[in-house]
Amino acid sequence: MVNHKMEVYTGELKARIVPTNTGRIWTFALFNDEAAGGPNQVSAMHLSINTPFTVVTTPPGWAFDTDNSKFILWYTLNQQFSIPPGGSLSIFSLETTTDLALPPPFTLTSWNYQSNQAGPVIIGGFSAVIATAATASISGRVVGSNKRGLSRAVVTMTDPNGQVRSAMTNFSGYYRFSDVMVGETYIFAISSKNKSTMFAPQVVFITEDRSDLNFHA
Repeated sequence: MVNHKMEVYTGELKARIVPTNTGRIWTFALFNDEAAGGPNQVSAMHLSINTPFTVVTTPPGWAFDTDNSKFILWYTLNQQFSIPPGGSLSIFSLETTTDLALPPPFTLTSWNYQSNQAGPVIIGGFSAVIATAATASISGRVVGSNKRGLSRAVVTMTDPNGQVRSAMTNFSGYYRFSDVMVGETYIFAISSKNKSTMFAPQVVFITEDRSDLNFHA
């Protein structure tokens, strides 16, 4: 998976853009990160597209200028619709005719409504960040009918594709699996040399580290 990291080239405005895309449709959320109560409200966004595109949505109270091939400038019509410190707005979207490797470079402009003059700006772009799949550590204890940890029991973990991993409990009955992919459902079961000791399998959806996946005879 490729994520996008915003990079600031220059400017003093504390603001950011969070882009998302579905195919060739790009949506941009604007965030004003200025201190609460500050005078600078985000009032315009300029994108350098450099590929033919059409505007899909524009927030109420905003308008745009564009040549539909190189740039778009979204701007607020009055203070009522600009983005105040701590605020955000996310209904800016467009569709390109070609695939974009990265979100376009941008300029965000603010207006100081206390002094009634132009405020600071921020100019930036984006770089690609390859997101690695998240993994978790799963551990627990196998306890026999005598309430003691069961050593040398084999714990199996079966993933949705039928792949099986196994771990053996230590002297105190503890086991551990590392590098378990999150967001999947696994079946955990116990194989013990003591055939008279039975453990019910557990079906678990893994979202984070677990240290309490215990088995009791």
